[in-house]
Formats: sequence, structure tokens, C-alpha cells
Amino acid sequence: MAKHRSVFLQVSRKRMTLIMVIL
Repeated sequence: MAKHRSVFLQVSRKRMTLIMVIL
């Protein structure tokens, strides 16, 4: 479960970076 959570956080961080790049 902890591993899955870590992956989710990583994806969320990547998404935020993408949004920043788009902006």
C-alpha cells in the first residue's frame, strides 16, 4: 500500500510540473 501511495505522489508531482510548464 505504501508503495502505491508513493507512486501516486510521484505522478501528482509530475502533473504539477506539467501544469507549470504549460503555464
